[in-house]
Amino acid sequence: RIRSSTRQMDNLLKSLLKLSRAGKVSLQIAELDMFKIMEMIASSFAFRLNEKGITLNYENLPPCMGDYVQVTQVFANIIDNAVKYSRNDIAGFITVRGELRGDFAVYYIEDNGIGIEEEYKDKIFELFYRVNPKAVDGEGLGLTMVRQILNRMGGDISVSSKPGEGSIFSVSLPAVKESDA
Repeated sequence: RIRSSTRQMDNLLKSLLKLSRAGKVSLQIAELDMFKIMEMIASSFAFRLNEKGITLNYENLPPCMGDYVQVTQVFANIIDNAVKYSRNDIAGFITVRGELRGDFAVYYIEDNGIGIEEEYKDKIFELFYRVNPKAVDGEGLGLTMVRQILNRMGGDISVSSKPGEGSIFSVSLPAVKESDA
């Protein structure tokens, strides 16, 4: 038990250090090709998606302004959660699509996983909060880090969800302006 507790504490401290560093790393803001980012994420998740029988689709992804590494981390964390919280009784799907809305590129990451109860929708972005800690591994830092990253780049995240039906995470990032192109 002591070794197990020590490993858990070590993982927690490493995650906290990662969260702290994410808030301090200098950003390299540039125009991002979201199709290329999604292709890379799809490739890195291919084994897990196949193993769990989940289909990942992405379409209509306008470019945005952001830091390549940080934006990749944002989408990888959200897709990782969709995989973790998928249902075992139906074929899973994750769809990523986007649109331009004013000064923002808005991306929707939709899944048909277990969903989130209304009272937990804001809590999932809090430090250390986990919807189902006994069934799913993690420290409860992923969505906290996602929100922190997006705020640093002038973006935001929100979620709509129905328990048993899935969730849609909305991620907004600054759109590419004609002067940026």
